[in-house]
Amino acid sequence: GFLRFMEKLGESDGVKSASAAGQGGDAVKIMSIHASKGLQFPVCILAAGSSRFNKSDSTDSLLVHENGGVGFKMCDEERGVRYTTAAREAIALLTDEAALAEELRLLYVAMTRAEEKLVLLVSEDNLEKSLARLAGPLDGSGSRPVPPSAVLDAKGYADWMLTAALLHPDGEELRHMAGADFGPAVGEGHIRI
Repeated sequence: GFLRFMEKLGESDGVKSASAAGQGGDAVKIMSIHASKGLQFPVCILAAGSSRFNKSDSTDSLLVHENGGVGFKMCDEERGVRYTTAAREAIALLTDEAALAEELRLLYVAMTRAEEKLVLLVSEDNLEKSLARLAGPLDGSGSRPVPPSAVLDAKGYADWMLTAALLHPDGEELRHMAGADFGPAVGEGHIRI
């Protein structure tokens, strides 16, 4: 119904009046994380928690990095195969790390827009399997931070959010679903994420 309403507004001059009506305090604003930077709202909903990171920048045959140089796949014409090189793999890693750092910064921006309440939405096809995969590298003792591999291997925001939820004192049900027994140290205020 909402989409039909918006289509009708688009067909008339109603878009301008609807936009002006939404400028007050009693409105829902849908915006990108980039557009929300510097703004605060009483309630924020991060709805794209399950989207996957775009890692296409590190999949090309030829990769160029400002500090890493040039790396490329080699071609064996006799056998008709391409294989990667150490230089290309190093540049792919640098490219992925830079992209993940930017995604982590964007997640921080999104999560710090809420003044009173933040709602994070994640949907997973097989939650138990995802939780078990994420719980694997965690020790849950609170004696060490989340390992870098858990951050670097993230497929999307959901992996970071669910990792934090697994370690949260209130995440007992998630830990149970993951088949992870982190023991009594979880929740004693020693977990660093």
